[in-house]
Amino acid sequence: MKRLNVDLPQPLHRRLKVHCAATDKDMSSLVRRLISEYLRKVEASQGH
Repeated sequence: MKRLNVDLPQPLHRRLKVHCAATDKDMSSLVRRLISEYLRKVEASQGH
């Protein structure tokens, strides 16, 4: 697995962290899933 560093505005980071804590989710896993879903949608719309 490769590491990706992302700079987020502090309020967005806090919202993500609070959401993950409240739903007992791992932030990295959630971000990986969201990126994967986004890319699937983009690639499907481009006919890939």
